[in-house]
Amino acid sequence: MKKNLPNLLIPGYHKSGTTTLFNELSKHPDICPSIVKEPFYFRPFMNGKPLPPIEEYQKNFILANHEIYLMEGSPTYIYGGKRVAEKIHKTLGNVKIIICLRNPVNHLFSLYKHYLRFMKCDENETFLSFVQKKNDFSKQFYDEHLKGWYKIFGDNVKCVFFEDFINHPNKTLNDLYTWLEIDTIIFDKKELTNVNQGDTYKFKYLHKISLKVFKILKKRIPHSLFILIRKLYFLINGEPINHPLTNEAKDYLHPIFRPHIIELKKLLYLKGYNNLPDWFNI
Repeated sequence: MKKNLPNLLIPGYHKSGTTTLFNELSKHPDICPSIVKEPFYFRPFMNGKPLPPIEEYQKNFILANHEIYLMEGSPTYIYGGKRVAEKIHKTLGNVKIIICLRNPVNHLFSLYKHYLRFMKCDENETFLSFVQKKNDFSKQFYDEHLKGWYKIFGDNVKCVFFEDFINHPNKTLNDLYTWLEIDTIIFDKKELTNVNQGDTYKFKYLHKISLKVFKILKKRIPHSLFILIRKLYFLINGEPINHPLTNEAKDYLHPIFRPHIIELKKLLYLKGYNNLPDWFNI
């Protein structure tokens, strides 16, 4: 392992349990998380720009103390496919890659709730209207991204299904620990918390100010502290999002995603994944 550089990455997907998984893996004594969960070191490369000095990346792991794994989780990397995977391999070596997959319809619905929460779309807009206006679903075409990652990292890629992680966290985590060749840990499902809950806001202007503060804090304080502060904030100014995921929206999206799910299923079968979630049959 290169000094103070990660050898375990969670490169995607957004809204698929990456933050919760990162939070749980961080509790293992053999895993040292990055100070900032999403350092986005390789994002400039994705945008055609040079990478920052490697020393900037290393600062995220100054708390490392002989752990087997140094871990970061920047969920935008996955969208770069083979090109970004090659750059990561060249910079870090043959690191371990964990990819979180979620039903693409639910993934998109969670993204919609994220947009509501962060005031990026009208608070009265329905999910169906949101996807019809968006009309770009490339980030849910998992097969197109994964082919490149598998080509570069091979068996060092491990897929985790959101549904399995939420419903059977103990098995999912211990399967990962076995794959990583570190000790398994007895896990109490009651301890599993969704650190990115989809609350929206009560007071609009307070929320506007808070979002600006969160943006600054996320880059400057340890991830665990940031999560705690945000959780406390939503206890005060949060309320549930009421817009439902309707059958009409599902019927609109299923034909779009079905061909890509079929290709993803073929790819995963070749990699030894036989017990797939129900959404592979939509």
